[in-house]
Amino acid sequence: MMMRRGELATAMIDEQHLTASERRAYELVAEWCGPHVLIRHGDEEAVESEFLATVPHVPRHVLILASPGAHRHTALPHSIRAVFHSLCSRPGVPGPRAVWLAVTDLGGPTNSALDWVRGMAAEFGVDVLAPHGTFAMVAGCGLYVGPALHAAGWRRFTAEDPGSVFSLRYPVPSWESLLPREPVAAEGLVAEPVPAGLVVRAERSVPLGVSEPAFRVPVDGRRPKLIVRGREPGVSQAAVTALLDRLPPQARSRLVVVPPPDRPPAQPDPVSPPPPTAPWRRRSPPSGPSATATPPTSPRPRAASRSSRTSAP
Repeated sequence: MMMRRGELATAMIDEQHLTASERRAYELVAEWCGPHVLIRHGDEEAVESEFLATVPHVPRHVLILASPGAHRHTALPHSIRAVFHSLCSRPGVPGPRAVWLAVTDLGGPTNSALDWVRGMAAEFGVDVLAPHGTFAMVAGCGLYVGPALHAAGWRRFTAEDPGSVFSLRYPVPSWESLLPREPVAAEGLVAEPVPAGLVVRAERSVPLGVSEPAFRVPVDGRRPKLIVRGREPGVSQAAVTALLDRLPPQARSRLVVVPPPDRPPAQPDPVSPPPPTAPWRRRSPPSGPSATATPPTSPRPRAASRSSRTSAP
């Protein structure tokens, strides 16, 4: 199997060991986008690569983003497993400590994939983080899973942790644990989480959504930001102060008040597609040659030919 620069690929696959679903994984492409991995259908353009180029690198953490076409493909679980195998078996390269799987609602408590996710964490000895709900891809901020999307956050699965909510944001800022993960109400106002921190609005105003200008405020990894909606009745300095008194002192001392952007974005930040319907079943890996991967050598993906498709071992 041909391997091209900038792409993950498996080598020396003995197809007699593959199920029909795993053979279909050849229709999916897994490729490096800088330090991150994009899984897409071979017929899709790598449009998510532009977003991934804005997501900062976290050492020993790998983000795997599935495209809409990959979400619809029944072989997605097998392709993800192939990427895990490649990441954890590169000669001379330390494996990741954590893998973030950007697949819609993969970490949802009622998802049939939970046993699969826990099995991946146990088999490869890494933390696996998956979203409970929909996620938004916010340029300059990363991936956000939170109340504005009717989502609970990124859940972490390890040998000791069966899936507690770990964060709303990836990458995780230093102040993540200081801010509430749910809206806080007081004095007729509501403080709601956004990628950069919190947005304050009148309780009876339009609920927060991904078209909110505050979603585009850049994240500062050192200090959370407080964005106050202007020109709304009841949003006064005294009311805002009373609302902030509900927050822990450590959070209040680090908050930086910033004005909201002058206008909403021309287009809302893209959100993840509907959850995949693939069968997330665990099965023992076959005996035989293991998968290998090319290292991440290019910050931008290159178009993949059908001969360089990634499949599951």
